[in-house]
Amino acid sequence: MTELCRAVHERYRLEPLFVADLDTYGYSALSYAAPPYRIGFYRLSAITSPATR
Repeated sequence: MTELCRAVHERYRLEPLFVADLDTYGYSALSYAAPPYRIGFYRLSAITSPATR
């Protein structure tokens, strides 16, 4: 997980609305993690205290 992604996970509670796993391969010069790729739409709610995690 990248630092930017980790920061989002630390500050927000993510509620999945729709999630799908894609078993495919990247097609660009960028480096990707190994498949499957999880994509989706999430509702983010700010975490107000450590107890709500």
